[in-house]
This record gives sequence, structure tokens and C-alpha cells, in this order.
Amino acid sequence: MELEADWHRPTVGKLPIERSHGYQLDLKDPEHDQPTKQFLDGLVQHSKNLRDSGSQLMMTVTTDLWAGNRQWTGPGVGVVELGAPPPAPEVVEAHLKAEGHAELLPYAEDPDAAEHIRGRDAVAAVRAVMTIIDQARHHPQAQSPLPHRDGTTGPSDTEPLPAVDASLRVNINTALSDWRNDLDGLFGEVDGNRSLSLKDRCLLLALAVRKTAPVAHLDEAGRALHERLIKDSGEQTGLTSSTAAIFGGKGLRSRLRELTATVDSRDVARLTKRGYGDAVVSYVWDNYAVTRDPILEWLVDGAGSTADIGTVKETLATLLTRHSGQDHLPLLRAAAVKANRADVVAAAMETIVADEHVGRAAWSALYTWAGQDSTALHGVVLAVCSNVLRNGQSAQANRQLALVRLRRLVLSEPAPVVKQAAWELMVELAGTPDGRRQLVAEVARWQQPRPAIGQLAFLALMELDENDGPMLLVGTPENVDVPHALRSLLTDRDQWPQIVPAVVRWFRACGNDIDRYGALRDLVLDTLRSGRSFDAGMSLMAQLNLLPAPDDSESTIGKQLWEQFVDPQLRPAFPLPNEPE
Repeated sequence: MELEADWHRPTVGKLPIERSHGYQLDLKDPEHDQPTKQFLDGLVQHSKNLRDSGSQLMMTVTTDLWAGNRQWTGPGVGVVELGAPPPAPEVVEAHLKAEGHAELLPYAEDPDAAEHIRGRDAVAAVRAVMTIIDQARHHPQAQSPLPHRDGTTGPSDTEPLPAVDASLRVNINTALSDWRNDLDGLFGEVDGNRSLSLKDRCLLLALAVRKTAPVAHLDEAGRALHERLIKDSGEQTGLTSSTAAIFGGKGLRSRLRELTATVDSRDVARLTKRGYGDAVVSYVWDNYAVTRDPILEWLVDGAGSTADIGTVKETLATLLTRHSGQDHLPLLRAAAVKANRADVVAAAMETIVADEHVGRAAWSALYTWAGQDSTALHGVVLAVCSNVLRNGQSAQANRQLALVRLRRLVLSEPAPVVKQAAWELMVELAGTPDGRRQLVAEVARWQQPRPAIGQLAFLALMELDENDGPMLLVGTPENVDVPHALRSLLTDRDQWPQIVPAVVRWFRACGNDIDRYGALRDLVLDTLRSGRSFDAGMSLMAQLNLLPAPDDSESTIGKQLWEQFVDPQLRPAFPLPNEPE
């Protein structure tokens, strides 16, 4: 079981112990994972408890975090210090086998491919593995598509991939190349023979991100980046081009062809070199750090169609996980707020949180964003957490991380539309066994009391029926205090407006079952009498006054509640609303 350390600092008390389990924990976040001597000393007793339970823990610590603890030793705790990362070819081989693609090893061992792989760090080596798999998956001669990363496959009624395919080998070698020599020329001194002008560099970057796009879209995107860079530099004029200057220069198709793109008869441009677009984007990111802010803003702000969002998401995820760096996440946050494009940033963050190197930092950023006063950031947190919780393949650790951030989001008093969307997600989760268990646990946490989104979880569970009746009444889960929950929600009806319609739905669900109706009526009356919920009670009775009582055809549910709840002397001052004529 891979653990996710969702803490402010390492604490032995948060490490689980169950029988016959193997745990893995990575400490790599400089802000939250720094091991203290107290934590390390606590591992001695923890290791004994693990052995008594027939379990083990393997914990990895980055070199920087371990630097101050190199002399530490503890009985029962083995320490192995690695002086260098594993050779990149070995990483590639191990990951190809782990991904179930051992048949692609000959391509990774090809002399040209091996030359591109050799010398990479572990992060870049894993990226090479993904490149090899993606090239094989999309190769036209691969009649039997390789499984996608989620385990699904395409049609399987064709011939398998040949043991070694010459054209696929060329494609993989080309995609693994970083094109550094070529790009050094294009991005050299402006007065060099091959060096591109600023306008053409912007056009190339637009093409590199999209790889295939209508010429007009590329022109618009390139000019938008050009103008953003000019504005960022404080230039008012100078590099900006007039209409006459543009008309007097090279045509757009000619410029694109010089950038190695093909342009067909429908004015759609395509990059012809495999891996070239990613290489261009990475080259600019690594060599022009000053442009990162405006480039991120341009990427986030310029994603128009669904297809654009897909390519921009991939580009953002590649850049922000490059060199396993986490310092760029604040740049993405700033771009999300400035451009107000939660959809684009959320799509990128969904990929980033799954990255084994930067994922922890991304989850930490989402936790921070959830507590900040920004509708755009709240939209990002809600979208990422929703997709993780909806995905049945999500690891339990990631589901818990998503729920914690959703809890922080709701408790930060977001905009009503965000809270409504969170409630709708809870209702959706309540319809699945795993989701229902999580919501019941969240209600129990709320009633302990501890910080929780138990209110939304309880409201979502109120939507469920079981054995022809409300689930929370027919088979109340352990640790859920239904009267307490109803009292709390009715007392704070302004914050939780879903409570009145939910109780009305419960009465409807009872149908003509007199015993179940009587139990629910008494429960609601006891709840109204024991809390400060008079206004909510009157609103509830107004809606129930339109429903006939199953035990008395001459009366309504609302009237029965009103007669027992409102003192006879006060009834003239508080008449029953919606009294039928």
C-alpha cells in the first residue's frame, strides 16, 4: 500500500499499522516532509509494532531532506543511502516491464535510442518510457493497439505488433531526440543565419503546443503571445508590427513551412517531426525562464476549443512536472486567477496530481487553494477532486486526499454555486457503495465533532432509499446520529437550504406506510422542539401542507405537524401557510 503523507510535518502517530501489510512512503516535500529526530526515534518503536503485526514499511527520503540526519541509526530500522540515481537504461527497462510492454525493449536498446536515453535522470527516463509507449500505441503499423494507461484497449481483431518494426524504430528514435542542435540555431542570436525573429518564435511555439491546427488559429495564437511578451517587457511600440509591415513580409504559409510544418489545401498546418513540438516547448521553458509567467498566462488564456484544452493540458503538465520541480505551481495559480480559466488549470492539475514526483506538491497546492478567497481556484479544486472521487480506479489514498480538500473548500464558505456543485457531487457519490461508505464516515466525523463536510454528506445520504424507505431511517448506519444531524441542518437552514426539500422527500418516500410515517413525524417534531429551528419548521410545514396524511384522509402532513408543534394560543399569530380552502 502506497501511503500519501497528508501532514504538516512527519508524525509517527499518523503511520498506519495493519496485519500483513507492506507500506511505502516517500518523503520529498521540503515544506512538510522534513524528518525530525523525534520522528526518526519514534520509528524504532513503530518498526517493532510493524514486525509484531507481520508488516513492513519502506520509506524513501530525498538527499536534501536526509542531509541533516546522516549519522542517525536506530534498532530495527535499516538505512540504505544511495549515492547516485540508477542508470537511465535500467530505469527504462524496469518501467517498460512494469507497464506490461516488455516487447518494446528492443526499441529502447537500439543504439540511437540508447544514446538519447543515456545520461537522463530518473524523471526524464520515465518520460522516455511514456514516449516509447505512446509512439507504439499511435504507430500506423501497430494493427493491435497497445493498452492505454488506464488499462483499456482498442479493437483486438487484428495482427499483433511485429517484434521489430523499422518505421516504428525511426519514429521512437526521432521522438526521443531533444533536437537541441537544431533549436540552438533557431534560438541563437537574432542576426544569425537561421535564428528566428520574435514573431516567428511565437508562431513556432503556438505550433509546438497544438502540433496540428488551422493556419488562422496558429496566426492568432502566435500574435497573442507576441503581444503578451511585448506588454510584459514594458514596450509600447517598437517590436509591434503595423499592418503594412506584416503585408510587406513573408506570408503565413511560407513562415510555417520554414518552421518544418506542412500546410494542406484546407489550410491546416502540421508538424512533421515527431517529438519536435514537445522539444521546442521544453527548450523555451529551460532557456528563457523570464518568459515562463507570460507563456503560462498565454497557454491558460488561449485555450479555446475542447481540442485546445487537451493539448494545452498536456503542455502545462509536461512543463510543471519537468525536472520534478514544484516551484512552478504558484505560476499556474496566478495564471488561473488572472485568466479565470478554472477548466484549463483543472485539466492540467488532474494530470499533475498523478505524477509520482510532483503529485504531493500539487495536492498540497490544492489544499492551499481550497482555503483562499477565489472562485477560480475553488473551481479548480472542485473539478480535480470531483474527477478523482468519480473515478472508480482512483487509489484509496487519492480519494481521501480529494475528500480532505473538498472538506476544506466547503468549510471556507465558497460561493453558493460552488457549494451547490459540491452537494450534487455528494449525491452522486452516495449512489455507489464506496462513496456511501465515505459519506457515512464523513457524517460520523462531523458529529464527533471534527472538521468535516458531514452536512453535505448527510444531505446526500438523505437522497437514498432502501427497502422502500429512506435509507437513513430504514437502516441507520452506525455512528450516524440522525436527530442530531436534522437538528443542526434545520437550525442553520440558510446555510443548507437543501434540508427542507430533503425532509419533504422523506415523507413522500414513506408513502402509505402508517408506521413509518408516524416514526418520521415524531422524529421531525422532536427535532423541531429541541432546536432553534422555528422558521425552518414553518417552511417545512408549509410544503407538507400540500401532502395528504396517510393516517387521516381529511388532514395533511403539514397540518398534523402544525397542530402538535405550535401552541394553540399562538396559532392565530402563526397560521399554517398554504391552508387549503
